[in-house]
Amino acid sequence: MKRFALFAAFILLSASVTVGIAPKGASAANYDKVKLKFGHVFNADHSQAKGALKFKELLEQKTGGAVKVQVYPNSQLGAEKDMFDMVVAGNVDMISTGYGLAAKRYAPASIIDSGFIAKNRDHLMHILTSDAFKEISDGVRTNIGVRTLAGFYFGARQVTTNKEVKNAADLKNLKLRAPQNPTVMAAVKAMGAIPTPMALSEVYVGLSQGVVDGQENPPAVILSQKFYEVQKYLVKTNHLVQPSFIFISEKVFAKLSPDTQAAIEECAQEAADYTTKIAFADEDAGFSILKEKGMTFVDIDPAEFTDAAAKLHAELAAKVGDEKLIERIKAVQ
Repeated sequence: MKRFALFAAFILLSASVTVGIAPKGASAANYDKVKLKFGHVFNADHSQAKGALKFKELLEQKTGGAVKVQVYPNSQLGAEKDMFDMVVAGNVDMISTGYGLAAKRYAPASIIDSGFIAKNRDHLMHILTSDAFKEISDGVRTNIGVRTLAGFYFGARQVTTNKEVKNAADLKNLKLRAPQNPTVMAAVKAMGAIPTPMALSEVYVGLSQGVVDGQENPPAVILSQKFYEVQKYLVKTNHLVQPSFIFISEKVFAKLSPDTQAAIEECAQEAADYTTKIAFADEDAGFSILKEKGMTFVDIDPAEFTDAAAKLHAELAAKVGDEKLIERIKAVQ
């Protein structure tokens, strides 16, 4: 009898240890059994790609494997526009991208990606947790059918050039390569430069041959494209401080149980925070490496862009039809 009691006590102790080390909320019975397709356009080294895999890891662990996430990197599901359209339709469940595609369907979304809205990356992160931004994300959900699960830092675009720039006035009439993106081109034009569309694959040669005076991109792109080999100055304009987001189709989300919805939202936010930390570190490292490569850095006082920002935001207000919302976003502390 004594031997049986000791054996029973051992079994109970073993069971308590097993329960104690199990991941919190890992019982699959609490969640819908579903597989989510998650697409993005980045390669494995990009912070956004790492964030998508972190989301997969977190959600599958939290739901005890009931919810599976299949991540499709490198545009495997198509171009960003195609994937976004499929998320709207509910044919692809999730995507990681910016608000540019949403802005084409819902004008207030363009505020987030507009030039000189966020002062710096810390200001941007405060914006993404503000009530004013929630109004925009709610509008994206109700007007487009795409739910913004969480936002994270993507990067700040900077100008590089071979012509010496000491202040904002020196940017006037510089021919700067810009992607054929209305938001980026409007910001470049507002700074007084001449936006010149050119495929990214052609920019290195265009810079080396003087077809354009410079270009604008986040540090990671400047590094990966080796623009430091054909550009002397990096001008810290921060003209576009950009976020990106984890989206889910509202049609898909609405079919899930409250527990599954809550798990997705929680894991998306945790993955977004993880992505932001990587993006911050990558950006800091990028600046350091570009200095080591011999680029001369030029810091411009943001106050020098006051007139440019005012003009740009007046045009934005006319497009969006809500000047107060723009001012509320800018005023977030």
